[in-house]
This record gives sequence, C-alpha cells and structure tokens, in this order.
Amino acid sequence: MYEGRASFSRSVAQNREATPASRDKTNKRAVAIGERIGIPKERIRVVETESQLPKPILEQAEKEEGVLGEIVAVAHDNSVWLVNDRIDGDLDIERVILDEGTHLGSQAHMGRKKGAAYQGSILGRA
Repeated sequence: MYEGRASFSRSVAQNREATPASRDKTNKRAVAIGERIGIPKERIRVVETESQLPKPILEQAEKEEGVLGEIVAVAHDNSVWLVNDRIDGDLDIERVILDEGTHLGSQAHMGRKKGAAYQGSILGRA
C-alpha cells in the first residue's frame, strides 16, 4: 500500500435481496460521513458498478487474488471510491469510508514510506 497503489475493501458473501440505494443517495451519505472525518467531498467518488472504477484500480485488482469481483470500496490516488451496487446500507457506507479514510490518512502522513512502514510494523521487518 504505497503511493499509486490501491487499498481495497471487499464484500463478504451475502445474498442481497434489497435493491441498492441510488448512486446519488450513496454519494450524499458518503460525503456527509467523509466530511465529518476530514475527507473533502471532492475526494469521494461513487460508481454504480465495479467495472466503472478507473483502469489502474481494475488492473491492480486483477493481479491480486480474490479482489476482482468483490470490491466494495477502494482508496486510490487521494480519493475514496465506492461501488454502489455492493453497498449494503448506511452502516456499510460508514464502515468503508472510515476504513478507506484511514488509508488516505496514513498515506498523507507517511507518503512514499507507507509501504515500508507497514511491512516493518506488520511483518516485523523494521
């Protein structure tokens, strides 16, 4: 998870019976939550389906086992992207905004050293 690299939130196996909220409603809710934790509205993006995510995100997802087809949200290039048809209500929006927002914050704090810092702290390779 270093600059230019996406950080994914994946869906858990669910049988969704409810129709997803409109993209506009998801966006309004995500912006409200994001702004409360310091993510400007310009950095929150909502797409209807995973295939509408930017090409670099999809290319990275293809390389990581089990990611493609499961993306709910992703932090990439100083933005948080949400996939509307995978969002399961307001609590899910809040969960992914908080999760992906932490990736944005750590990127802002550590910059290019983020990947090395994560490797050192998680894998004991300091």
